[in-house]
Amino acid sequence: MTTLDLVEINRIKQQMKNVRNKEIQKRKKLIQKVIDLMNQGANVSSLLPEMIKASQTTDLAQKKLIYLFLLTYSSKYPKTALMAVNTFARDTISTFPSIRGLAIRTMSSLNNPELLKLIMHHVLRSLKDPSAYVKSITIISLIKLWKVIPDRLNLKQINYTLYELLLDNDPQVILNSIQAINTIFHGSGGIAINSKIISHFLNRLTSLSDWGLGVVFGLISKYAPENEKESLLILNQCDDFLRHENSFVVLSAAKVLVNIIQDLPNLKIQIFQRIRDPLLTLLSCTNQETNFVVLKHIKLIANQFPQLFYKDYTRFFLQQSDLSYQTNVKLDILSEIVCSTNVQPIIEELSEYVINSEKKQDLSRKAIFSLSKIAIKFPKYCQSILQALIAFLDLEIDYIVEESIIVMKNILQILPTAIEMIKKYISQISKLLINNDSNSESKTSLIWICGQFGNEIEKSPYILESLIHDFDKLESCTKLELLSSTLKVFCIRPAECQSMLGKLLQLSIEDQNNVDVLDRALFYYRILQTGIKNVKLIVSKNFSPEKITFQEKDGELLDEELLDEFNSLSIIYEKPYSQITHNYRILNQEKSDESESDSVSEKEGEELEQESESEQESDIENENENENENEDSEDDTVINIDWECNPQAILLPNDFQKLWAQLQVSKQISIDFGIEIETGELIEQLKEGNVLTIASGTIQQTIKMFCYAQRINDEDFMLMEIIINNETKIGTINLKSTNKQFTFEFSHYIKTCLI
Repeated sequence: MTTLDLVEINRIKQQMKNVRNKEIQKRKKLIQKVIDLMNQGANVSSLLPEMIKASQTTDLAQKKLIYLFLLTYSSKYPKTALMAVNTFARDTISTFPSIRGLAIRTMSSLNNPELLKLIMHHVLRSLKDPSAYVKSITIISLIKLWKVIPDRLNLKQINYTLYELLLDNDPQVILNSIQAINTIFHGSGGIAINSKIISHFLNRLTSLSDWGLGVVFGLISKYAPENEKESLLILNQCDDFLRHENSFVVLSAAKVLVNIIQDLPNLKIQIFQRIRDPLLTLLSCTNQETNFVVLKHIKLIANQFPQLFYKDYTRFFLQQSDLSYQTNVKLDILSEIVCSTNVQPIIEELSEYVINSEKKQDLSRKAIFSLSKIAIKFPKYCQSILQALIAFLDLEIDYIVEESIIVMKNILQILPTAIEMIKKYISQISKLLINNDSNSESKTSLIWICGQFGNEIEKSPYILESLIHDFDKLESCTKLELLSSTLKVFCIRPAECQSMLGKLLQLSIEDQNNVDVLDRALFYYRILQTGIKNVKLIVSKNFSPEKITFQEKDGELLDEELLDEFNSLSIIYEKPYSQITHNYRILNQEKSDESESDSVSEKEGEELEQESESEQESDIENENENENENEDSEDDTVINIDWECNPQAILLPNDFQKLWAQLQVSKQISIDFGIEIETGELIEQLKEGNVLTIASGTIQQTIKMFCYAQRINDEDFMLMEIIINNETKIGTINLKSTNKQFTFEFSHYIKTCLI
């Protein structure tokens, strides 16, 4: 601090002593100067007595500046903290609610556990303050106290008080109480609602903010009504909010109605009719992400009740402003809501996307795939779709021909008579596919058609022969289909296929690198030796459409399960909640442009592993021999652990990542499990010891997990990386912590959790 700063501080100090109580503006300017000096790094702690004296004002602006000063210096200079606490405590009994609330908010921001113990009774007393503003602030302050000194709080009394505040008339008090109960009592399931609480919520709906409505509707949706009368009451109360302008409120209210369906199954279709119009209205939203979420919910409903959207099919035609993720959902919806009155316009619209999207290959492929879905789900429209596909062939565009032949194969599997429309174009298709570097699926589809309809397609042996010439360039799945189809054609046209079948078998048997192809070729070769009758019995089987019917039933069961999770991420991912839990995304910013892996949890584990690999190697290599000897001796030492891990420890993914990057590996443990480990069971086993998993994944036979733990009444976290090789049954645990003693004790504790 410079001499000029000292002079300025002394000058301000003298001026603050001389300023009169009525000179509010003059005092405010002096306080502002103090804050400016503090922000510049100057030590203005000598002004503490004057600032405390100045705090005896009802001017809120001055209070905020003085509180900022006191909060800063109570952290830097613990000796002065008691003076600050006394100042805050005095203001908690002010006659002005704004000052009482400010005092509670500021004092609860102190991070010193000893100081918080002193102000705890002031916070608890303020929970019954007559001012709703003060109560709402106090509830949030209570959460802060719970995070720092949970052992000093009477949770039973707090639980009773918070449930009383749930029935308060002020909407903000209600919402903060919900937040506090769900946070403090998260381990026991959070808020438990009953008929009385639900009734109170329903009566206060009109006074809640948009965010508050979403929170309350989320709670109501989890409530099971006691009888049909109560179900109808909830239904009617929430119905009005389906016309709300906020999409969050609309979807939250819709979730309540969907939940009611379980109690009123006879009204299922009527309830979805109520939801339909608000969702269609939200489609006009200009926000692309909101539009996408609404489309996902419409898709879910359309899968079960397509008739609700028969007349609205044009609402799902693509617009120029649509992004790729929106177009995909719209095309899925169009393929679900087909009926006799709209099938032709939908097929024509999808055909337009194929023909006029030369610069958008993905859109063309998706449109053709949608036509395939319509054909499979509604076989009576196959002829119209085939006519559209045949028209695409004239374009002679590679990727369109590839997708078209795949769809043709799917249609022929459920409608074999359609070969009469297709067979004269097979030769044209084969020239385009064989002469170009087409994908394996399209070639496999062409081969299947030639084999299945060898009699109807005159040139099928010659098409297969041309593919045999390029045998080495084909993928294994295509080679397998080529073997089967060539044998099929041989059974009906042996003279044309005998020589090429022999060549194909020879090439397949010589292909020692592909076991599947080799096995099938040897199998066919041996069957041929037993006679042509046995060959026909094995390979001349028609396709059974029962597989597609079974898949549709599975889809219906999934849709029923997703309805229970309406307005949640399950709808976006199209997965039940149980399949997306524990997938906390921890991203490395430097690698944000890399492509997504197949598993979110695997990606998290890989990213954290890559960040730590270099650290681990250098840390472990740098450990000297003496430390290794010490570790061996420590492992043999009997440790009396009289502490336990905090079951309510909270460490956010971003904070975990930062700490992991800052700390070095302080200890490495090796454990021989002796058995193959299941990730889910291991997570539960660790949870029983209050060791919490933040990311996990399996890559081949290796399980990788990142976990953390925190001792009760302790601010230090233990970070760990667990790597288990299920082939060797050996696990390695890398520990990181700022507290060496904690690391030493925890290394023995974690063994007791795992073994």
